[in-house]
Amino acid sequence: MLVAAAALFVVGHFANKRAGRRLGRNDKAPSSDNNDVIQDDNRPMSLAELRARRIEAAEARLRRGSGTSSPAAAKPTPLGRILLLAREVDKLESETATLLSSVQGLEELDSTSDKELLRLLELLTQVQLKIDDIESDESVRPHRRTQTQRVQKLILELEAVCRKST
Repeated sequence: MLVAAAALFVVGHFANKRAGRRLGRNDKAPSSDNNDVIQDDNRPMSLAELRARRIEAAEARLRRGSGTSSPAAAKPTPLGRILLLAREVDKLESETATLLSSVQGLEELDSTSDKELLRLLELLTQVQLKIDDIESDESVRPHRRTQTQRVQKLILELEAVCRKST
């Protein structure tokens, strides 16, 4: 009887901890270096909030793991790699928008704009090759597809400017 009561206590303890994670609650006291949001109500987190937390956690693991020599830190997961590449695509997208706005009314590109255009095309091609190198499974495939489409769209826009100026 005592063993059964202990087993129920242990199972109940772990079930409550799991339910707390699912609802976004945290049993630990909030610390100054922890960004966890403790929800006061018992409302479950939305799917967007869960995805955002998952991405933040993956990025935090990548940042933490970059200075260690553990095997897990040496090779990030496919999801982690695609998230890093998505940041790179974001940066290149803003640079491309800046270049396109600066050359919008020009008939012919000057040498600096031409060099910048070629640099962006080269960087986008390298990112595309890195995206193609990522092993694809069910969780990574939609992210890979999205990033590939973004990179191809940027390359087409830059090539259109290149064709227009020649």
